[in-house]
Amino acid sequence: MALRKAGFSIRQIAEQLREPRSTIYDDLRKALHEEHVATQGEVEDLRALWYLRLEEMHKSIWQKAINGNLGAIDRALKICEQESKLFGLYMKPERIRTRQELPPEPEPDMTEEEVEARIMEIIEIAKQRKSAAEKSEL
Repeated sequence: MALRKAGFSIRQIAEQLREPRSTIYDDLRKALHEEHVATQGEVEDLRALWYLRLEEMHKSIWQKAINGNLGAIDRALKICEQESKLFGLYMKPERIRTRQELPPEPEPDMTEEEVEARIMEIIEIAKQRKSAAEKSEL
């Protein structure tokens, strides 16, 4: 990993260590994955710490903001913006479904049971989207 961090290519590392490039590549991927897993908890801890800090700041100016102090209002909005960024609320959805992916709207000649089944399909899709959105906010 030290050679890679120093800017050496996989080919250069393989030549220097006299190992196949595929072995170097696999070892580097494994090491990076392990590092990612190890730091994931640290990232969540840091996110929680920043959230607590931002909340303390927000509490300290809240009364002034709701009483109309423009400077406090501006500061409160900036704190809210930072919290939103911290939790990824400004991120674009990974993928937006197209109209063609949704079940078609009920046709005029459908039976009541068919209309009801179609409505249940649409409700299920909405529940899945809501669940996916809530998971991505965590």
